[in-house]
Amino acid sequence: MRRKRCYPAILCLLIASIGYLNAQINGDFENWVEDSRGNGALPGQYLRPGTQPAGWEASNVNQKVLIEKKETLVTPDGGRAGGASARMENKFVGVMTIGSNAPAYITLGVPWVYAVADLNACTGGTLGGVSYTGRPDSIAGYFKRSLGGEKAENALILAYLWEGTATSTVPVNPTGGFSSTETAEVQDQDISVLNSADGATLIGKAEYQISGELGDWTRIAIPFEYYGNRSPEKLNVIISSANYYDRGAIGNGNVLWADDVELVFKSTIKQTKLSIPDLPYECFYGRETTFIPTSNDTDTEIQISVEDPAIVTIENGIMKFLNVGHTRVTVRQVGNNIFTGAESTITVTVKPAPLLVSLCHTTTESDTEPVYSFIYEGLTDADWDIVQSKPEEVFETLPLAQAYTDKGEKVTFPAEPGIYTIKWLQKPVAYNYAVTTDDAYRTLTVTERATTGITEISEGVAIYTHQGKLYINSDKPVHAAVYTLQGSVRFQKNMAAGQTSVSLPKGLYIVKIDNKARKVVIH
Repeated sequence: MRRKRCYPAILCLLIASIGYLNAQINGDFENWVEDSRGNGALPGQYLRPGTQPAGWEASNVNQKVLIEKKETLVTPDGGRAGGASARMENKFVGVMTIGSNAPAYITLGVPWVYAVADLNACTGGTLGGVSYTGRPDSIAGYFKRSLGGEKAENALILAYLWEGTATSTVPVNPTGGFSSTETAEVQDQDISVLNSADGATLIGKAEYQISGELGDWTRIAIPFEYYGNRSPEKLNVIISSANYYDRGAIGNGNVLWADDVELVFKSTIKQTKLSIPDLPYECFYGRETTFIPTSNDTDTEIQISVEDPAIVTIENGIMKFLNVGHTRVTVRQVGNNIFTGAESTITVTVKPAPLLVSLCHTTTESDTEPVYSFIYEGLTDADWDIVQSKPEEVFETLPLAQAYTDKGEKVTFPAEPGIYTIKWLQKPVAYNYAVTTDDAYRTLTVTERATTGITEISEGVAIYTHQGKLYINSDKPVHAAVYTLQGSVRFQKNMAAGQTSVSLPKGLYIVKIDNKARKVVIH
Protein backbone atom coordinates (compact mmCIF):
# COMPACT_ATOMS: atom_id res chain seq x y z
CA MET A 1 0.00 0.00 0.00
CA ARG A 2 1.39 3.35 -1.00
CA ARG A 3 1.89 5.89 1.76
CA LYS A 4 0.69 8.73 -0.46
CA ARG A 5 -2.37 8.52 -2.67
CA CYS A 6 -2.39 11.46 -5.09
CA TYR A 7 -5.96 12.03 -6.23
CA PRO A 8 -6.99 14.86 -8.58
CA ALA A 9 -6.67 18.43 -7.46
CA ILE A 10 -10.36 18.99 -8.06
CA LEU A 11 -11.84 16.00 -6.30
CA CYS A 12 -14.36 15.24 -3.62
CA LEU A 13 -14.59 12.56 -0.99
CA LEU A 14 -16.71 9.81 0.20
CA ILE A 15 -18.82 8.48 2.75
CA ALA A 16 -20.49 8.41 6.06
CA SER A 17 -20.26 6.20 9.10
CA ILE A 18 -23.49 4.30 9.53
CA GLY A 19 -23.95 2.69 12.92
CA TYR A 20 -25.09 -0.89 12.62
CA LEU A 21 -23.73 -4.18 13.94
CA ASN A 22 -23.72 -7.39 11.89
CA ALA A 23 -26.30 -5.92 9.49
CA GLN A 24 -26.26 -6.65 5.80
CA ILE A 25 -24.86 -3.77 3.74
CA ASN A 26 -27.37 -1.97 1.52
CA GLY A 27 -26.16 -3.25 -1.82
CA ASP A 28 -29.25 -3.18 -4.04
CA PHE A 29 -28.74 0.56 -4.84
CA GLU A 30 -32.50 1.14 -5.20
CA ASN A 31 -32.68 4.30 -3.05
CA TRP A 32 -30.60 7.40 -3.68
CA VAL A 33 -30.10 10.41 -1.41
CA GLU A 34 -28.22 13.72 -1.39
CA ASP A 35 -24.85 14.12 0.34
CA SER A 36 -24.79 15.57 3.85
CA ARG A 37 -21.20 14.96 4.94
CA GLY A 38 -18.86 16.53 2.38
CA ASN A 39 -15.10 16.32 2.89
CA GLY A 40 -14.30 13.80 5.65
CA ALA A 41 -11.35 15.87 6.87
CA LEU A 42 -13.50 19.03 6.87
CA PRO A 43 -16.90 17.75 8.09
CA GLY A 44 -19.84 19.51 6.49
CA GLN A 45 -17.76 21.38 3.91
CA TYR A 46 -17.90 20.89 0.15
CA LEU A 47 -21.14 18.90 -0.10
CA ARG A 48 -21.14 16.89 -3.30
CA PRO A 49 -23.62 17.38 -6.16
CA GLY A 50 -26.09 14.82 -7.47
CA THR A 51 -27.22 11.83 -5.40
CA GLN A 52 -25.63 8.71 -3.98
CA PRO A 53 -26.85 5.25 -2.92
CA ALA A 54 -28.46 5.24 0.53
CA GLY A 55 -25.91 4.00 3.08
CA TRP A 56 -22.97 4.87 0.81
CA GLU A 57 -21.01 7.98 -0.13
CA ALA A 58 -20.09 8.76 -3.74
CA SER A 59 -17.07 10.56 -5.15
CA ASN A 60 -19.07 13.24 -6.94
CA VAL A 61 -16.78 16.27 -7.10
CA ASN A 62 -17.22 19.55 -5.25
CA GLN A 63 -13.87 21.27 -4.70
CA LYS A 64 -12.47 24.74 -4.71
CA VAL A 65 -8.95 25.81 -5.68
CA LEU A 66 -9.48 29.52 -6.30
CA ILE A 67 -12.57 28.58 -8.34
CA GLU A 68 -15.33 26.10 -7.51
CA LYS A 69 -15.71 22.99 -9.65
CA LYS A 70 -18.46 20.34 -9.48
CA GLU A 71 -18.82 17.08 -11.38
CA THR A 72 -21.14 14.07 -10.95
CA LEU A 73 -19.26 10.78 -11.31
CA VAL A 74 -21.70 8.33 -9.66
CA THR A 75 -25.27 8.01 -10.94
CA PRO A 76 -28.14 5.49 -10.80
CA ASP A 77 -28.58 3.26 -13.83
CA GLY A 78 -30.56 0.18 -14.84
CA GLY A 79 -29.99 -2.91 -12.68
CA ARG A 80 -29.25 -6.42 -13.83
CA ALA A 81 -32.84 -7.61 -13.19
CA GLY A 82 -34.71 -4.33 -13.29
CA GLY A 83 -34.48 -1.68 -10.61
CA ALA A 84 -31.30 0.34 -10.22
CA SER A 85 -27.54 -0.14 -10.12
CA ALA A 86 -24.66 2.18 -9.25
CA ARG A 87 -22.86 3.51 -12.33
CA MET A 88 -19.33 4.91 -11.70
CA GLU A 89 -17.52 6.78 -14.49
CA ASN A 90 -14.07 8.39 -14.22
CA LYS A 91 -14.06 11.92 -15.66
CA PHE A 92 -11.59 14.68 -16.36
CA VAL A 93 -12.21 17.53 -13.91
CA GLY A 94 -10.64 20.92 -14.41
CA VAL A 95 -10.63 24.10 -16.46
CA MET A 96 -9.45 23.85 -20.07
CA THR A 97 -6.43 21.53 -19.91
CA ILE A 98 -5.64 22.29 -16.26
CA GLY A 99 -6.91 19.47 -14.08
CA SER A 100 -6.81 15.70 -13.92
CA ASN A 101 -8.92 12.57 -14.07
CA ALA A 102 -11.16 12.02 -11.03
CA PRO A 103 -11.88 8.47 -9.78
CA ALA A 104 -15.50 7.37 -9.50
CA TYR A 105 -16.26 5.17 -6.51
CA ILE A 106 -18.61 4.47 -3.59
CA THR A 107 -17.68 3.53 -0.05
CA LEU A 108 -19.07 2.96 3.46
CA GLY A 109 -16.41 5.31 4.82
CA VAL A 110 -16.03 9.07 4.70
CA PRO A 111 -13.65 10.28 2.01
CA TRP A 112 -11.24 13.16 2.48
CA VAL A 113 -9.29 15.18 -0.08
CA TYR A 114 -6.50 17.71 -0.08
CA ALA A 115 -6.82 19.80 -3.23
CA VAL A 116 -4.40 22.61 -4.16
CA ALA A 117 -3.11 24.06 -7.41
CA ASP A 118 0.01 21.87 -7.37
CA LEU A 119 -1.32 18.51 -8.61
CA ASN A 120 1.73 16.68 -7.30
CA ALA A 121 0.88 17.81 -3.77
CA CYS A 122 -2.73 16.60 -3.88
CA THR A 123 -3.74 13.52 -1.96
CA GLY A 124 -6.84 11.85 -0.59
CA GLY A 125 -8.48 8.65 0.53
CA THR A 126 -11.20 7.31 2.83
CA LEU A 127 -11.79 7.68 6.57
CA GLY A 128 -13.67 5.28 8.80
CA GLY A 129 -16.54 3.01 7.83
CA VAL A 130 -19.41 1.47 9.81
CA SER A 131 -19.60 -0.34 13.14
CA TYR A 132 -19.47 -4.04 12.47
CA THR A 133 -18.66 -7.14 14.56
CA GLY A 134 -19.35 -10.03 12.15
CA ARG A 135 -16.89 -12.17 10.23
CA PRO A 136 -18.37 -12.68 6.75
CA ASP A 137 -16.93 -15.40 4.53
CA SER A 138 -16.89 -13.20 1.43
CA ILE A 139 -18.28 -10.14 -0.29
CA ALA A 140 -20.11 -10.78 -3.56
CA GLY A 141 -22.00 -8.81 -6.18
CA TYR A 142 -22.73 -8.36 -9.86
CA PHE A 143 -20.56 -6.10 -12.01
CA LYS A 144 -20.20 -4.79 -15.58
CA ARG A 145 -17.32 -2.74 -16.98
CA SER A 146 -16.39 -0.76 -20.09
CA LEU A 147 -13.17 1.10 -20.97
CA GLY A 148 -13.08 4.60 -22.38
CA GLY A 149 -9.98 3.97 -24.46
CA GLU A 150 -7.58 6.32 -22.64
CA LYS A 151 -6.02 3.99 -20.03
CA ALA A 152 -6.84 0.34 -19.27
CA GLU A 153 -6.45 0.55 -15.49
CA ASN A 154 -7.83 -2.03 -13.05
CA ALA A 155 -11.07 -1.38 -11.17
CA LEU A 156 -11.14 -2.26 -7.45
CA ILE A 157 -13.42 -4.08 -5.01
CA LEU A 158 -12.05 -3.77 -1.47
CA ALA A 159 -13.56 -4.64 1.93
CA TYR A 160 -11.69 -4.57 5.23
CA LEU A 161 -12.48 -5.13 8.91
CA TRP A 162 -10.52 -3.80 11.90
CA GLU A 163 -10.49 -3.08 15.62
CA GLY A 164 -9.24 -0.07 17.49
CA THR A 165 -9.10 3.52 16.29
CA ALA A 166 -6.27 4.92 14.16
CA THR A 167 -5.50 8.61 14.70
CA SER A 168 -3.46 10.42 12.06
CA THR A 169 -2.94 13.90 10.58
CA VAL A 170 -3.72 14.87 6.99
CA PRO A 171 -3.30 18.13 5.03
CA VAL A 172 -6.44 20.21 4.31
CA ASN A 173 -7.36 23.33 2.36
CA PRO A 174 -10.50 24.69 4.09
CA THR A 175 -10.60 28.01 2.24
CA GLY A 176 -9.92 26.63 -1.24
CA GLY A 177 -6.82 28.74 -1.67
CA PHE A 178 -4.02 28.35 -4.21
CA SER A 179 -2.04 26.46 -1.55
CA SER A 180 -2.40 25.52 2.12
CA THR A 181 -0.22 24.31 4.99
CA GLU A 182 -3.11 23.52 7.36
CA THR A 183 -3.69 20.01 8.73
CA ALA A 184 -6.51 18.15 10.48
CA GLU A 185 -6.55 15.18 12.84
CA VAL A 186 -8.63 12.32 11.43
CA GLN A 187 -9.62 8.82 12.54
CA ASP A 188 -9.30 5.50 10.76
CA GLN A 189 -7.58 6.69 7.61
CA ASP A 190 -7.63 3.82 5.09
CA ILE A 191 -3.86 3.66 4.75
CA SER A 192 -3.48 3.39 8.53
CA VAL A 193 -6.09 0.65 8.92
CA LEU A 194 -4.80 -1.46 6.03
CA ASN A 195 -1.28 -1.31 7.49
CA SER A 196 -2.40 -1.88 11.13
CA ALA A 197 -0.89 1.48 12.06
CA ASP A 198 -1.63 4.50 14.27
CA GLY A 199 -3.82 2.51 16.72
CA ALA A 200 -5.81 0.27 14.36
CA THR A 201 -5.38 -3.50 13.84
CA LEU A 202 -6.51 -5.06 10.57
CA ILE A 203 -8.67 -8.16 11.25
CA GLY A 204 -9.55 -9.26 7.72
CA LYS A 205 -9.56 -8.12 4.09
CA ALA A 206 -11.15 -9.05 0.77
CA GLU A 207 -9.65 -7.46 -2.35
CA TYR A 208 -10.13 -8.03 -6.07
CA GLN A 209 -9.04 -6.04 -9.13
CA ILE A 210 -11.10 -6.18 -12.33
CA SER A 211 -8.97 -5.99 -15.47
CA GLY A 212 -10.37 -5.45 -18.94
CA GLU A 213 -14.04 -5.22 -19.83
CA LEU A 214 -17.05 -7.16 -18.58
CA GLY A 215 -19.72 -6.98 -21.27
CA ASP A 216 -22.43 -8.76 -19.26
CA TRP A 217 -23.40 -8.74 -15.62
CA THR A 218 -20.86 -11.01 -13.91
CA ARG A 219 -21.03 -12.28 -10.35
CA ILE A 220 -17.75 -11.83 -8.52
CA ALA A 221 -17.25 -13.27 -5.02
CA ILE A 222 -14.14 -12.33 -3.05
CA PRO A 223 -13.28 -14.34 0.11
CA PHE A 224 -12.10 -12.57 3.24
CA GLU A 225 -8.64 -13.39 4.49
CA TYR A 226 -8.53 -13.20 8.28
CA TYR A 227 -5.50 -12.53 10.45
CA GLY A 228 -6.33 -14.41 13.66
CA ASN A 229 -9.61 -15.23 15.41
CA ARG A 230 -10.57 -11.83 16.87
CA SER A 231 -13.88 -10.17 16.09
CA PRO A 232 -13.75 -6.82 14.32
CA GLU A 233 -15.28 -3.56 15.42
CA LYS A 234 -15.61 -1.76 12.08
CA LEU A 235 -16.07 -2.41 8.35
CA ASN A 236 -15.39 -0.41 5.21
CA VAL A 237 -16.14 -1.27 1.56
CA ILE A 238 -14.76 0.59 -1.45
CA ILE A 239 -16.00 -0.12 -4.99
CA SER A 240 -14.08 1.92 -7.56
CA SER A 241 -14.09 2.17 -11.34
CA ALA A 242 -10.57 3.64 -11.03
CA ASN A 243 -7.15 2.58 -9.88
CA TYR A 244 -7.72 3.53 -6.24
CA TYR A 245 -4.01 3.43 -5.43
CA ASP A 246 -2.52 5.51 -8.24
CA ARG A 247 -3.97 8.74 -9.60
CA GLY A 248 -1.64 8.63 -12.61
CA ALA A 249 -3.23 5.37 -13.81
CA ILE A 250 -6.82 6.67 -13.82
CA GLY A 251 -8.43 6.52 -17.28
CA ASN A 252 -11.03 9.04 -18.40
CA GLY A 253 -14.28 7.34 -19.48
CA ASN A 254 -13.73 4.00 -17.71
CA VAL A 255 -17.08 2.85 -16.28
CA LEU A 256 -17.99 0.26 -13.61
CA TRP A 257 -21.54 -0.82 -12.77
CA ALA A 258 -22.34 -2.56 -9.45
CA ASP A 259 -25.55 -4.26 -8.30
CA ASP A 260 -26.74 -6.62 -5.57
CA VAL A 261 -23.58 -6.35 -3.48
CA GLU A 262 -23.78 -8.35 -0.25
CA LEU A 263 -21.78 -9.94 2.53
CA VAL A 264 -21.92 -13.74 2.40
CA PHE A 265 -21.90 -15.89 5.55
CA LYS A 266 -21.37 -19.63 5.88
CA SER A 267 -20.61 -19.61 2.22
CA THR A 268 -20.28 -22.70 0.10
CA ILE A 269 -18.11 -20.70 -2.32
CA LYS A 270 -14.94 -22.60 -3.15
CA GLN A 271 -11.54 -21.09 -3.76
CA THR A 272 -10.63 -21.23 -7.45
CA LYS A 273 -7.28 -22.91 -7.97
CA LEU A 274 -5.69 -22.01 -11.27
CA SER A 275 -2.84 -24.22 -12.40
CA ILE A 276 -0.45 -22.74 -14.96
CA PRO A 277 1.78 -25.18 -16.87
CA ASP A 278 5.51 -24.91 -16.38
CA LEU A 279 7.35 -23.32 -19.27
CA PRO A 280 10.44 -24.97 -20.72
CA TYR A 281 13.66 -23.72 -19.17
CA GLU A 282 14.79 -22.52 -22.57
CA CYS A 283 12.04 -20.49 -24.28
CA PHE A 284 13.89 -20.03 -27.55
CA TYR A 285 12.84 -17.65 -30.31
CA GLY A 286 11.05 -19.42 -33.14
CA ARG A 287 9.89 -22.35 -31.05
CA GLU A 288 6.62 -23.14 -29.32
CA THR A 289 5.26 -25.05 -26.35
CA THR A 290 1.92 -26.32 -25.09
CA PHE A 291 0.25 -23.85 -22.71
CA ILE A 292 -3.07 -25.08 -21.32
CA PRO A 293 -3.97 -23.75 -17.84
CA THR A 294 -6.36 -25.86 -15.75
CA SER A 295 -8.69 -25.06 -12.87
CA ASN A 296 -10.92 -26.80 -10.35
CA ASP A 297 -13.71 -24.58 -11.74
CA THR A 298 -14.32 -26.47 -14.97
CA ASP A 299 -17.45 -24.53 -15.97
CA THR A 300 -16.01 -21.02 -16.24
CA GLU A 301 -13.89 -19.90 -19.18
CA ILE A 302 -10.21 -19.42 -18.48
CA GLN A 303 -9.12 -16.12 -20.02
CA ILE A 304 -5.53 -15.60 -21.17
CA SER A 305 -4.03 -12.25 -22.13
CA VAL A 306 -0.50 -11.39 -23.33
CA GLU A 307 0.96 -7.96 -22.58
CA ASP A 308 3.15 -7.84 -25.72
CA PRO A 309 1.88 -10.12 -28.53
CA ALA A 310 4.91 -9.15 -30.64
CA ILE A 311 6.98 -11.37 -28.31
CA VAL A 312 4.55 -14.18 -27.45
CA THR A 313 1.20 -15.36 -28.79
CA ILE A 314 -1.08 -18.05 -27.38
CA GLU A 315 -3.68 -19.68 -29.62
CA ASN A 316 -5.49 -23.00 -29.22
CA GLY A 317 -3.25 -24.03 -26.34
CA ILE A 318 0.02 -23.30 -28.18
CA MET A 319 2.42 -20.60 -26.97
CA LYS A 320 4.69 -19.32 -29.74
CA PHE A 321 7.90 -17.37 -29.13
CA LEU A 322 7.99 -14.69 -31.81
CA ASN A 323 10.78 -12.34 -30.72
CA VAL A 324 13.48 -12.10 -28.08
CA GLY A 325 12.35 -10.15 -25.02
CA HIS A 326 10.17 -10.21 -21.90
CA THR A 327 6.39 -10.06 -21.61
CA ARG A 328 3.75 -10.87 -19.02
CA VAL A 329 1.01 -13.46 -19.48
CA THR A 330 -2.10 -13.19 -17.29
CA VAL A 331 -4.48 -16.09 -16.68
CA ARG A 332 -7.79 -15.36 -14.96
CA GLN A 333 -11.23 -16.77 -14.18
CA VAL A 334 -14.24 -14.71 -13.16
CA GLY A 335 -15.99 -15.84 -9.97
CA ASN A 336 -19.51 -17.28 -9.86
CA ASN A 337 -21.98 -18.72 -7.36
CA ILE A 338 -19.74 -21.70 -6.63
CA PHE A 339 -16.17 -20.50 -7.11
CA THR A 340 -14.26 -17.34 -6.33
CA GLY A 341 -12.44 -15.50 -9.10
CA ALA A 342 -8.72 -16.09 -9.57
CA GLU A 343 -5.89 -14.47 -11.47
CA SER A 344 -2.21 -15.23 -11.94
CA THR A 345 0.51 -13.47 -13.93
CA ILE A 346 3.82 -14.91 -15.10
CA THR A 347 6.73 -13.32 -16.93
CA VAL A 348 7.88 -15.09 -20.10
CA THR A 349 11.48 -14.51 -21.19
CA VAL A 350 12.17 -15.44 -24.81
CA LYS A 351 15.86 -16.19 -25.36
CA PRO A 352 17.89 -16.04 -28.59
CA ALA A 353 17.79 -19.34 -30.45
CA PRO A 354 21.09 -21.15 -31.10
CA LEU A 355 22.20 -20.77 -34.72
CA LEU A 356 25.27 -22.39 -36.26
CA VAL A 357 26.51 -20.81 -39.50
CA SER A 358 28.97 -22.72 -41.65
CA LEU A 359 30.65 -22.05 -44.98
CA CYS A 360 29.67 -24.23 -47.93
CA HIS A 361 32.00 -25.93 -50.37
CA THR A 362 31.54 -23.68 -53.43
CA THR A 363 32.06 -24.27 -57.13
CA THR A 364 32.15 -21.60 -59.82
CA GLU A 365 33.41 -21.08 -63.33
CA SER A 366 36.73 -19.42 -63.99
CA ASP A 367 35.21 -16.18 -65.31
CA THR A 368 32.24 -15.98 -62.91
CA GLU A 369 32.36 -14.23 -59.54
CA PRO A 370 31.52 -16.84 -56.90
CA VAL A 371 28.50 -16.45 -54.64
CA TYR A 372 29.66 -17.62 -51.24
CA SER A 373 26.96 -19.73 -49.66
CA PHE A 374 26.33 -20.55 -46.03
CA ILE A 375 24.69 -23.35 -44.11
CA TYR A 376 22.31 -22.21 -41.35
CA GLU A 377 21.54 -24.81 -38.69
CA GLY A 378 18.76 -23.45 -36.47
CA LEU A 379 17.01 -20.87 -38.68
CA THR A 380 13.21 -20.96 -38.55
CA ASP A 381 11.45 -21.75 -41.83
CA ALA A 382 10.14 -18.19 -42.02
CA ASP A 383 13.59 -16.70 -41.45
CA TRP A 384 15.11 -19.05 -44.03
CA ASP A 385 12.77 -17.58 -46.64
CA ILE A 386 13.73 -14.05 -45.57
CA VAL A 387 17.47 -14.79 -45.61
CA GLN A 388 17.23 -15.80 -49.26
CA SER A 389 15.99 -12.33 -50.24
CA LYS A 390 16.52 -9.79 -47.42
CA PRO A 391 19.07 -11.18 -44.95
CA GLU A 392 19.43 -7.76 -43.30
CA GLU A 393 15.99 -8.31 -41.76
CA VAL A 394 17.38 -11.25 -39.80
CA PHE A 395 21.04 -10.32 -39.34
CA GLU A 396 22.54 -7.20 -37.80
CA THR A 397 25.89 -8.16 -39.37
CA LEU A 398 25.76 -10.27 -42.52
CA PRO A 399 28.05 -13.27 -43.06
CA LEU A 400 30.82 -12.64 -45.63
CA ALA A 401 33.55 -14.94 -46.99
CA GLN A 402 36.55 -14.71 -49.30
CA ALA A 403 38.65 -17.25 -51.22
CA TYR A 404 42.46 -17.31 -50.77
CA THR A 405 45.31 -19.07 -52.48
CA ASP A 406 47.60 -21.38 -50.53
CA LYS A 407 49.93 -18.37 -50.24
CA GLY A 408 47.25 -16.33 -48.46
CA GLU A 409 46.44 -14.12 -51.45
CA LYS A 410 42.82 -13.11 -52.17
CA VAL A 411 41.40 -14.74 -55.28
CA THR A 412 40.05 -12.32 -57.87
CA PHE A 413 38.16 -13.16 -61.03
CA PRO A 414 38.63 -14.22 -63.70
CA ALA A 415 40.71 -16.88 -61.96
CA GLU A 416 42.60 -19.98 -62.99
CA PRO A 417 40.82 -23.29 -62.49
CA GLY A 418 41.83 -24.86 -59.20
CA ILE A 419 40.89 -25.40 -55.58
CA TYR A 420 41.17 -22.48 -53.14
CA THR A 421 40.55 -22.01 -49.41
CA ILE A 422 37.47 -20.06 -48.22
CA LYS A 423 37.77 -18.16 -44.96
CA TRP A 424 35.45 -15.89 -42.99
CA LEU A 425 35.70 -12.25 -43.97
CA GLN A 426 32.93 -11.20 -41.55
CA LYS A 427 31.05 -13.34 -39.06
CA PRO A 428 27.27 -12.85 -38.65
CA VAL A 429 25.34 -11.37 -35.73
CA ALA A 430 21.55 -11.87 -35.64
CA TYR A 431 18.66 -10.14 -33.88
CA ASN A 432 16.93 -13.21 -32.48
CA TYR A 433 19.74 -15.74 -32.53
CA ALA A 434 22.82 -16.57 -30.50
CA VAL A 435 25.14 -17.14 -33.46
CA THR A 436 28.18 -19.39 -33.47
CA THR A 437 30.26 -20.17 -36.55
CA ASP A 438 31.92 -23.32 -37.81
CA ASP A 439 35.45 -22.00 -38.30
CA ALA A 440 36.69 -24.97 -40.34
CA TYR A 441 38.03 -23.85 -43.73
CA ARG A 442 36.05 -24.76 -46.84
CA THR A 443 37.12 -24.82 -50.48
CA LEU A 444 36.23 -22.99 -53.67
CA THR A 445 36.55 -25.10 -56.80
CA VAL A 446 37.06 -23.05 -59.97
CA THR A 447 36.21 -24.91 -63.20
CA GLU A 448 36.06 -24.21 -66.88
CA ARG A 449 32.77 -22.79 -68.19
CA ALA A 450 29.88 -25.25 -68.04
CA THR A 451 28.61 -26.88 -71.18
CA THR A 452 25.19 -27.84 -72.45
CA GLY A 453 26.48 -29.97 -75.33
CA ILE A 454 27.52 -33.60 -75.24
CA THR A 455 30.56 -33.94 -73.02
CA GLU A 456 32.68 -37.03 -72.49
CA ILE A 457 33.03 -37.03 -68.71
CA SER A 458 35.02 -40.29 -68.52
CA GLU A 459 35.69 -43.29 -70.69
CA GLY A 460 32.37 -44.71 -71.88
CA VAL A 461 30.30 -42.00 -70.10
CA ALA A 462 28.82 -38.85 -71.69
CA ILE A 463 26.44 -36.17 -70.40
CA TYR A 464 24.37 -33.39 -71.97
CA THR A 465 21.35 -31.22 -71.14
CA HIS A 466 18.17 -30.51 -73.08
CA GLN A 467 14.89 -28.76 -72.18
CA GLY A 468 15.23 -28.92 -68.41
CA LYS A 469 16.78 -32.36 -68.21
CA LEU A 470 20.21 -33.85 -67.66
CA TYR A 471 20.98 -36.96 -69.73
CA ILE A 472 23.65 -39.48 -68.75
CA ASN A 473 24.74 -42.12 -71.28
CA SER A 474 26.96 -44.89 -70.00
CA ASP A 475 28.09 -48.20 -71.47
CA LYS A 476 28.88 -49.53 -67.99
CA PRO A 477 27.44 -49.37 -64.45
CA VAL A 478 28.42 -46.13 -62.69
CA HIS A 479 27.60 -44.12 -59.58
CA ALA A 480 26.11 -40.74 -60.55
CA ALA A 481 25.36 -37.73 -58.32
CA VAL A 482 24.15 -34.18 -59.02
CA TYR A 483 24.90 -31.31 -56.62
CA THR A 484 23.89 -27.67 -56.41
CA LEU A 485 26.70 -25.12 -56.23
CA GLN A 486 25.95 -24.89 -52.51
CA GLY A 487 26.69 -28.58 -52.06
CA SER A 488 23.14 -29.93 -51.72
CA VAL A 489 22.50 -33.33 -53.34
CA ARG A 490 19.74 -33.18 -55.98
CA PHE A 491 20.21 -36.68 -57.42
CA GLN A 492 22.22 -39.76 -56.48
CA LYS A 493 22.01 -43.27 -57.87
CA ASN A 494 23.96 -46.41 -58.80
CA MET A 495 23.13 -46.65 -62.51
CA ALA A 496 23.14 -49.60 -64.87
CA ALA A 497 24.48 -49.22 -68.37
CA GLY A 498 22.25 -47.21 -70.69
CA GLN A 499 20.66 -43.76 -70.66
CA THR A 500 19.22 -42.00 -67.58
CA SER A 501 17.45 -38.63 -67.55
CA VAL A 502 17.10 -36.35 -64.52
CA SER A 503 14.66 -33.39 -64.40
CA LEU A 504 16.20 -30.34 -62.74
CA PRO A 505 15.22 -26.69 -62.14
CA LYS A 506 17.09 -24.08 -64.16
CA GLY A 507 20.56 -23.33 -62.87
CA LEU A 508 24.15 -24.50 -62.50
CA TYR A 509 24.95 -27.99 -61.17
CA ILE A 510 27.93 -30.24 -60.55
CA VAL A 511 27.62 -33.72 -62.10
CA LYS A 512 29.87 -36.34 -60.58
CA ILE A 513 30.29 -39.71 -62.27
CA ASP A 514 32.35 -42.01 -60.10
CA ASN A 515 35.34 -39.74 -59.37
CA LYS A 516 34.96 -37.38 -62.34
CA ALA A 517 33.02 -34.10 -62.11
CA ARG A 518 31.67 -31.55 -64.60
CA LYS A 519 29.61 -28.40 -64.27
CA VAL A 520 26.44 -28.21 -66.35
CA VAL A 521 23.79 -25.59 -66.92
CA ILE A 522 20.09 -26.42 -67.14
CA HIS A 523 18.00 -24.08 -69.32
